[in-house]
Order: sequence, then C-alpha cells, then structure tokens
Amino acid sequence: MTNDTDRIFVAEHHRMVGAAIVRQLVRLGHPKDLILTRHLHELDLRDRAAVQAFFEREQPAQVYLSAVLEREHQDGSRTAQLLQEQLSIQTSVLEAAFAAGVRQLLLVVGSHSYPVNALQPMAEEDLAGGPFDASHLASAVAGSTGVALCSSYNHQYAQSHGVDYRCVVACQIYGLQDDYRPGQRRLVPRLIRRFHEAKIEQQPVVQLHEHPDALHELLFADDLAEACVYLRELPRHTFMEAAPLGHCHINVGPGKDIRLDALARSVAQAVGYRGEIHFVAPSSQPPRRRLLDTHRLRSLSWEPLMGLEYGLEISCADHELHHVRQAANPTSQVHPS
Repeated sequence: MTNDTDRIFVAEHHRMVGAAIVRQLVRLGHPKDLILTRHLHELDLRDRAAVQAFFEREQPAQVYLSAVLEREHQDGSRTAQLLQEQLSIQTSVLEAAFAAGVRQLLLVVGSHSYPVNALQPMAEEDLAGGPFDASHLASAVAGSTGVALCSSYNHQYAQSHGVDYRCVVACQIYGLQDDYRPGQRRLVPRLIRRFHEAKIEQQPVVQLHEHPDALHELLFADDLAEACVYLRELPRHTFMEAAPLGHCHINVGPGKDIRLDALARSVAQAVGYRGEIHFVAPSSQPPRRRLLDTHRLRSLSWEPLMGLEYGLEISCADHELHHVRQAANPTSQVHPS
C-alpha cells in the first residue's frame, strides 16, 4: 500500500485510462506533485535506455501501466509493428521498475488477452488456454505476455525482493479523453463520431455495417481507474486469495453486456441524433462474445458505479468539446499518439 510520501508513476497519462487513474489518485488525496507523468516527447516507453534512466532518476514507489489496453484500437493492418511496440513497452517498464526497486506495479490489459474460444463468461483461470483472436492479435499476445511477465516476477522475486506486481484484465473501455479520430476500431468512440457527423449533416438515415446482435461489455474509464487503484491498494494476502492460485490477475467489468443495436440507439440518443438507424450486417460471422467473469472482483466488494446511459452522455459531451477544439485548430492533437 502507498502513503502520502510515495512517488507514483502513471504511464501514458494523456490517454484515456492513464488520465482516469491520475484523477482517481488525486480524488483519493494523493499529492499531485508526487504523481509522475511524462508525455511521449519526454519519455518514449519503447526506449529501454530512456526508461531505465527515468526510473533510476525518479525512483517511483508504484507504477500503473495501461499501454496495451490503450493501443488495442489501432489499425489492424500494422499487427507486427504494434505487437513489437507493445511488447517493447511492457518489457522496458517492467525491467526498469524491477531494477529500480519498485515493488508495487499494476498492469492493465484487455479482454482479448483471453483465448478466442474461451468459455463465456471468461474466468481468470482460462487466460492461457488456447488460440488468440486473429483480428486483435497484437493486444492479445502482448496482454497475455504482460500478465505472464508480472506473474514470473512475483514467483521469482516476491520473497527475496518483496515484488508484488498485479494485473487487471478489462473489458471494452470508453469515457473522457477517448480517441475519436477517424479510422479507429474501438466501438463507442466510433459510434459517437458517426452519429455526431450525421446530426451535424442532418442525415435522415445512418447505416452501420455491423452485426446488430453482437454483444459488447462496456465500462466507463473512471470506473476502471477506481478498480485499478482499489485492487492495487488491497493488502497482498487479500488480493492473492481472490486471484487464481499462482496468478496475479483479476477481471474488471460490469459482468453484463449489451446488444449492438441497443447500444447504437443509446449513443444516438446521447448525441442528439433523431434519424433512423439501419444495420447492414457483414457477410462474416458476428464477433465472438467477450464477457468477463467478475465474481472474484465482486467477492472483494467492488462494483462499477457509472450507468451506461449517463456514461455515454458524459462521453458525448467530451467528444463535442474535442470536436469544437479540433475544428477551431485543425493542426492540434487532442489525443497524442
């Protein structure tokens, strides 16, 4: 557990999840000047030497890393580069953290870390039980590898060095500081942008090339951040009793999903689009269900607070603000890569 004098490094604080974790730490009263943050131009997490120098200089007591989760939305045509980048970030941060004597670390990965054929809902014990989803290969391989790395550090150095590295496997995330740029694959920001454009252009019909019956589990980013800090601050024995035997990860999500057609109607309402919504289902099979089993999380007395409708309203307002800012200054980057 941390105290008010501990320095905490939140990696990629400019992205959605990192920013939410910073807000949660501040909300809980941790001094702002002891929360370490760096932009990409200040610290490239792929640069092993730079990361090592940063940890040696700043000596954080605790680390939050969500780089893999934050990049799962990227263009699927760059699988090799993205996988190499994600693995490089995780190994650089974990290696530098251990070398600098960091005992407390929390890694956040996405639900695609589970095998593509995992039973539903997906339990923590099934993390390494089969092949990955080829359409999310980079985040899947990197996520499962990151969990394995944290587990390996614990097994090898828990007794000798007091290492206590923990992992969260999260469902689909949306919320403040989401990425609404064109070409993104993640569902909620893509729907918000599409309906916003339709409203501005007064389009009578929006066509979505999606499977209307596809199921999606969604969590507001600030709920995820609250869960991350809550799980990181639990006493070691409490966390390890809840996690699967010999592992260090726990699922975080609402434990329920929603059909895409219902979600699309909710997003349209939140945006203020009043036209019709038509689905043109692709010829391919609908995506497999990715529902997380969250009974271990609930056994620790944690549940999300943000309802989907209110969360979507907040996200739409956030998108409106960023859209206006970008329209006024097209060269600006609200969400740096």
